[in-house]
Amino acid sequence: SPLAQCLEVDPPRQSSAAQCISLNLLGENFGPEFTHQCFQSEFIRGYQPSQCEQSSHVSHQHHDKATHELQVQVQLSPSCRQCQVSVNIEPKSQVIVERALKRPRIEEHDHKAKSCVEAPSSEAEPVSNIRDGNSGKQDSEENLHPNECTNVNESTPERPMPVDEIISHCANALPAIVTELPQEDYLASPVGTVVKEYQQKGIDFVVSLANGSDAAEYHKEVQKLSI
Repeated sequence: SPLAQCLEVDPPRQSSAAQCISLNLLGENFGPEFTHQCFQSEFIRGYQPSQCEQSSHVSHQHHDKATHELQVQVQLSPSCRQCQVSVNIEPKSQVIVERALKRPRIEEHDHKAKSCVEAPSSEAEPVSNIRDGNSGKQDSEENLHPNECTNVNESTPERPMPVDEIISHCANALPAIVTELPQEDYLASPVGTVVKEYQQKGIDFVVSLANGSDAAEYHKEVQKLSI
């Protein structure tokens, strides 16, 4: 189907926003599957992931304008009814700039024209963003004004989204966010009728079957995780 083909070309879990976010539950790390309902176009303005996997996802085209690297870590309580969110932001370590070749300069010597052309570099040189091309001084991206260019293609860097706004967008798909996460936040008793019991890493789990009225309160607390 067209939808399946679209998801195969641009897997949602490989979007820029998805790679910026990681969740942890009982010591297991995993990433979000979808982020389009939290972040428009599946990227976070002004940022790229701290650890970016190679992907052809269309959202990665915004990395050229990113000025910082972002990692959002979500720690879920055992019951998934609460979570704690931490945000780590670092300036981009390097910006790759492809230097343009100088225009050939013609010199006269013994009435014979000789062209002097600067040889191209074999590799692009990693340099910091340059605010003043005439001064030769280099500034970090933290001090870079959003209207200044970062490379020869004159891409304008985007002003990074404020941390409070990042957390607010993430909250659309998270349970209640708390400052201190209770580590013993387990359900006092299973919801509904237990149909199976099992153990994982020394922790007891159950599979239960409940009707709507029994599960309504718990479902309300955790259902945003399904977004």
